[in-house]
Parts: sequence; C-alpha cells; structure tokens
Amino acid sequence: MADIITKTLKESGGDYSDFNAWESDRARNLVTADEIEKLVIYNDWTDGYYEVATSCNVDDASWTTDSTRYIWITANTTDRHDYWAWTNTDMDTYSGVAFKVTESYYYGFNVNISYTRLEGLIITGVGGQNQYGGIDIDEDYCSISHNIVFGFGNGSSNRYGIKADFVDYNKIYNNIIYDVDYGYRGGYSDNYFYGNTIVNCYVYGIYISYTSGEDDYLKNNLVTDSELADIIAVNVDPKAIDYCSTGDETADDWGGTGNRVNQTFSFVDKSHDNLQLASDDTGAKGYGADTSSDPNCPYNDDVSYESRSTPYDIGATIYGEVVTEIDGRGISRGIGRGIARGVG
Repeated sequence: MADIITKTLKESGGDYSDFNAWESDRARNLVTADEIEKLVIYNDWTDGYYEVATSCNVDDASWTTDSTRYIWITANTTDRHDYWAWTNTDMDTYSGVAFKVTESYYYGFNVNISYTRLEGLIITGVGGQNQYGGIDIDEDYCSISHNIVFGFGNGSSNRYGIKADFVDYNKIYNNIIYDVDYGYRGGYSDNYFYGNTIVNCYVYGIYISYTSGEDDYLKNNLVTDSELADIIAVNVDPKAIDYCSTGDETADDWGGTGNRVNQTFSFVDKSHDNLQLASDDTGAKGYGADTSSDPNCPYNDDVSYESRSTPYDIGATIYGEVVTEIDGRGISRGIGRGIARGVG
C-alpha cells in the first residue's frame, strides 16, 4: 500500500502558504515512490479565503500518477463547509476553506494531471465578472467531490461551475453548484456526473455538446432554475441518464429510469443560498438511486460527508430540518435526519 505523504497549506505555520509553490516543489513520480501526495488546506486566511489571482494549477509535467498513487487535495477535516458556503445569513463569512478567484480569465483550479482528487472546498468567483469558472478538468480518472462552487457567470459568457469536456472516466459527484452560466460542461467525454445539486444557472444547468455520439453518465442530479434549460445535449445523447430531477421538462428527454420533470424543490434556506434539501421536499427527497455499490462511481455520503441511508435523496445533500439560531446576525442551518452533526 502506498505511503501517504501529507503537506499543509496555511497562511502561516504550514508547509506552504502558496498553492502553486506547493505544486512546483512537490511534483514527482508518485508511482516510482509508491506514495500518495496529500495537501491538507486550513481555513486560517486573514481575509477569510485564499485569493486566487491566477489559477491553482495541477499540471507540472514531473507528476506521474496511477489509481493507487495519486494527488489528493482536501480541506482539513475541522475546516470543511457544512452544506452551506456561509456561517450566517449576512453571507459575509465562509463556513470552510474557500478559494476566491479575483482576477478575470482564470479558473479556481486547473486539473491537468490524471488521478487527481479534489474535495471539500468552497470555490467562488466575483459574480458578474470574467473569471472562467470553478474547476477545469483536462485529464482523465480524476475525482472531484464534496465542493461548493458558485459566483461564476454574467449571463453573456461561458463561465462554468465544473468543465470536463474531451476527457474520460472522471468521477464528479456530491457537489453543489449555483449562480454560474453553466453548471456542468461535458462533451466528447465519458465522465460520471452523479449526485450533484445545480441551481440558478444563467444559461444551462448541465450542458453536453459534441458533433455526434453519446457522452457522459448522469445519475441522481438535481437541477433547477436554469435560464434556458436544466439539461441539454447538443448533437449527442447522454450515455445514460437515470434518477435525475429537474425543475423543467428536460430530465426525461433521453429516456432512462427514475427521472422526474417539472418538479418544485424545497431547500433549507434558498434565499440565503443554503441549498441543503429540506425535510418537506417533494421533488427529490427519497427518489434517488442507491449508489453505494455503483460499478462506476460508488458513494454513500453527501456533500458534507454525512452518511446517506436508503432511500437516497437526489442531489448533493441528505435532507435537513430547518433550525434557526440567533447569534446577533442569525444562522439558518439544516440538521440532517438523525445522522448529521450528531443530532438525533
């Protein structure tokens, strides 16, 4: 079994304070070394976020990886978000490790090395400006999960939450994506896009396009409030689409099993961007497929690493009860069904 070599990214007191400096310094042949390179990121930034003035790149040619010796980029366990990007209804403090893209024409992360695992982060732009998007995947066999991506879009440009076209076998699951032009962009690709929640896209929620053929596997996705269509495939068909639920009529345009259309969804606090599914939801709660033994992309937790139980909910979250706590500003928080945050 490969050894896990852990480095830390912090503003102070860590191994690194600059993401790209870590990547340049640590890139090597992990297969020969029989190692996993793990970067643990802490939430100690003075401004409350890591400023991405240029993209965080995983692209050094010195990397060599495979399925058991890979790059693992993750939030520190105690610094993860909790379903929601914010800690309060003023939406002025991030709830976990956040990367904020502040300059135009950059992604939050460019992932150009196969077998990269990127998880547990908040990735945001400056809404209405020209950041390219949250995550651009340019290689195969990556895992992108448990992230909250938002604030990339102006309605007139191609700004993506997650982009993964012309690549294959990437597992993209348990992500919340909102307030972007395109939630997910695929095409000429065989990716597994499972269990994601996509809300309020200024163009399309899920967009798959190429000249012909079949691309991507879609399962357990909740998509709603897209300007043009929640799911669209241009000149292609999804290889499979099952147990997806949309606010418009598009989820069942390609057949499949368990798809739901024209649904109305209930969230814990949508007006403050808390997109955890609410306990009174009738559009996605309990209508998902059990993916714990899925042959392509098995998972049994949600975006906040809480365990799922059957019947699975469609989307990135298990459902939660709405609990309002007052701390001088107000917190709107969803508590999971007896298993989230130790609440019975």
